[in-house]
Amino acid sequence: MQPPRSLCLSSKQILSPGYAFVYDDQQLNDSPLSRVVTSLTQGQRVRLMASAKKNLVSESRLILLLKRLKIGRPSTYAIIIQTLEQHGFISISEDRYLSVSNLGGQVLRFLKSSAPFLLDATWTALLEEKLDELENAKSTYESTVGSVWDVLSKFSEEK
Repeated sequence: MQPPRSLCLSSKQILSPGYAFVYDDQQLNDSPLSRVVTSLTQGQRVRLMASAKKNLVSESRLILLLKRLKIGRPSTYAIIIQTLEQHGFISISEDRYLSVSNLGGQVLRFLKSSAPFLLDATWTALLEEKLDELENAKSTYESTVGSVWDVLSKFSEEK
């Protein structure tokens, strides 16, 4: 049996929001962990449990997800991740785990509230199919771009 260890709690600065970027402040403040931490008193004993990086997504896991959702092609998966990193939307750790940056979280929240269809994997996959049809001469440039333009113009008129 290991001897008891002491724990010192202090304030924190969030450098990478991780999974928290999809929650609003109210949801985070109402979380069970938040209630436990705020209810602790000085000298109180607590039991700590180690946690693995289960909330982080690795590059390989993201690529599998893109493949499953039929977004992009094998030749574009690395470019997608590289572009997200170059624009400062994500950071990649040494062990190849992805973290959403503050800027990435802000962009995601904006898109979720303003243009949620742009984040819809089904819409993105359909767009990929339309581009494939164009590439294989099964549709014309005008019809492909026109159908996408119709969606975007309706969206911009609503705003």
